Order: sequence, then C-alpha cells, then structure tokens
Amino acid sequence: MGNTLIDMVSKQFGRLTVIERAGYHQLPCGKRYVLWRCQCSCGNTTIVIAQSLRTGNTKSCGCIKRKPIRTTHGLYNLHRAEYGVWRTMKQRCCNSKNSAWHNYGGRGIVIDDEWRGNFAAFYRDMGARPSPSHTLDRIDNDGPYKKDNCRWTTRAEQAKNTRQNVWLEYGGERLHFNECARRLNITSTSLRKRILKWGIERALSTPKARQFQKL
Repeated sequence: MGNTLIDMVSKQFGRLTVIERAGYHQLPCGKRYVLWRCQCSCGNTTIVIAQSLRTGNTKSCGCIKRKPIRTTHGLYNLHRAEYGVWRTMKQRCCNSKNSAWHNYGGRGIVIDDEWRGNFAAFYRDMGARPSPSHTLDRIDNDGPYKKDNCRWTTRAEQAKNTRQNVWLEYGGERLHFNECARRLNITSTSLRKRILKWGIERALSTPKARQFQKL
C-alpha cells in the first residue's frame, strides 16, 4: 500500500492508541508503508504499519499474543533480519547459557534499557540493515549496546575497527597501538610482529631510529 492521508492520531485499535506518525517503510519494489507510533495499554510503545492497524492484524505491542516471537512489536514480518540481530544481541548479553555469553554479558557488556525490551526502539535507532553482509558493531568494544555506540558495518570493517582499538600498557601509560608504532617510527604491522616475537616490553623499548619517548 502506498502513502495515506488519513490522520490516525488518537485513534484506538485494540490495545493500541496512535500517538504520532513515525515515517515510512519502503520495500525494494518501491512500495511505501506509513508507520505509526502507538501506546499499548500495557505501557509499551511500538511502531506499526497503518495497514496492520486498519485490518486488525496488530492489536497490541505483542503482549497478548501466544507466540510473540512472530509478531513482536508489529514489525517482525517486515524486518525479520533486524529482529534476528536484536534477538542475538539479547541472547549474548542476557542468557548465561548462550555459547557467546562469556564474550558479552559475562564480561559486563549490557544493553540499553529501552532496547532490551523493545525491538521497535532498536529499529527506530538503528534503521534497516544496509545489506546481508552488514552486522551490528559496537564502536567501543568494551561499551554497551546503545544508539550512540552502535552502527551497521561489514565484517571486514569490524575487523579493522578491532585492530585500530588495541591499547597497550607501557611505562605506566595506557597507549593506543597506533600511537606506539608512531613513537617508534615503525609501521603498525612491524610493531605487531615485534610483539609476537619479543613481547610488549622489549617491542616498545627497542628503538628503530630514535628513543621511545613519552609525550
């Protein structure tokens, strides 16, 4: 269905009361669906396409559905890829039985309160995944999953980001990997080889052309 001029603000559909228009969702074929932000009687807010409200397919944020995994916040059928990313994020951070938990929740990685219980909020902040090769990346690898610390990137870009955010302890300082290479007047590749061969202490204390100097 294309654009609609019908104002649905304040109208009620089941447990949902429309608050405001929330933009559009456009399919690859060119069709656009009007999105509405709604308040559920259970207290949650959710974003729903106009057609789902008018036809009665969506009557709540998902709280009255027997199988919420199929209708969570009214966006699951439109955004299955993003919903899968959201669920994986939650499992890694909140489920101690998950195989990846020790690298996420087990080391203190948390999820923004609004994101943790609301897929619509996650989708609102992150938008559609640009391509199947894009994954959810935290800019600060030790930081939480939240709007200001997350972005869609390819795996190649993530690997590059991980290498660029390595910090080393030397002489009482916490130094960025690239800064260490700059002070030694060598490339980051050469420094990586030094560390693998000699260890951090010798790698950072052996000059190439001049002494390793503190700023």
